[in-house]
Amino acid sequence: MEIQSVFHQFNSKRVLIIGDAMIDAYMWGEINRTSPEAPVDIVNIKKYEKRLGGAANVALNVKSLGAIPTLCSIIGKGINGTIFKNLMKKEGLKTSALLSNKNAKTTIKTRVIANNKHQIRIDEEDI
Repeated sequence: MEIQSVFHQFNSKRVLIIGDAMIDAYMWGEINRTSPEAPVDIVNIKKYEKRLGGAANVALNVKSLGAIPTLCSIIGKGINGTIFKNLMKKEGLKTSALLSNKNAKTTIKTRVIANNKHQIRIDEEDI
């Protein structure tokens, strides 16, 4: 079977994705000094970006292959839940199977990258 045929058949598929959806956030900057409060680097942020992560990234990848993904996941009802839904809509992904819960926290994993190095990752999540 030719590879083009495989991808063409994928166009008619519907894929249910169940998993932990999150926002992957990135902060890019520079380190030019150390804090006087503690021996830690100070990162001066130059750029900030939020992307779909976890199971939402899987949904995005499935869509890029031509299938129709449906993401089923739990997100929070706060501002980060709204940001997550807006990222989904911006990418043309359905939000109808997302369950918003006032007691849940929308997971955000923030990576701080400075001086061409991943310095730290900060996780905001319910474990």
